[in-house]
Amino acid sequence: MFYIWIDPKKNNLPKVCRFKSFLAGCLLPFLLVLFFIQPAAAKSSQDAFPIYQPTLEASISANSAIVIDSGRARRVYAKNADKHQAIPVASKVMTALLACERLPLSTQVTISNVAAMEAQKEVTGDGLTLEIGDKYPLEYLLLRLVFYDSNAAALAIAEQISNVEEIFVELMNSKAASLELADTRFLNSTGDPVYENQLPGQSGSTDLPDDPFAQVPLQ
Repeated sequence: MFYIWIDPKKNNLPKVCRFKSFLAGCLLPFLLVLFFIQPAAAKSSQDAFPIYQPTLEASISANSAIVIDSGRARRVYAKNADKHQAIPVASKVMTALLACERLPLSTQVTISNVAAMEAQKEVTGDGLTLEIGDKYPLEYLLLRLVFYDSNAAALAIAEQISNVEEIFVELMNSKAASLELADTRFLNSTGDPVYENQLPGQSGSTDLPDDPFAQVPLQ
């Protein structure tokens, strides 16, 4: 940094002007060199590190989808994200969440008649059929729920917590409200249609990226 002191008692203004002319004379050639070299350097940099520009259109067969940049809290891609749709897996996720919050994994869950009847319709990879009066650790039923999409496990868990599924559904919707899942409504613990002409629990893709399990310590 240059400081030029002009003494009001002395007329050194010509010296200042000469200094500015000298400075401009030195800088002008340097700036001209930069001006002509920069395009070539920029082109060389682009050749060495080409800019990746992905296509904005995505071909997704799902009825709805959403991609969230969690670091910047913004939506990157969306397809029918705000449309209400039947998403059965959302019911099972909420059932598992409430189970992890309210019961130790070692809890012995008794299989009711309702859960046993549902189990008769299932074929699971472990070959186990849940029978009336059987007792299983909650941990096993959660694994069965997640890996085998077991309705019987969902019902058994719901009845263990609330005795009857209808009361458990109230807990599910209350939890959804506390998580600010405004577009989600549960009708049962399994996500299946309650009646032949009735839709299962509904949700929107915008509700699903939130990770409710991130706040739940397993007991």
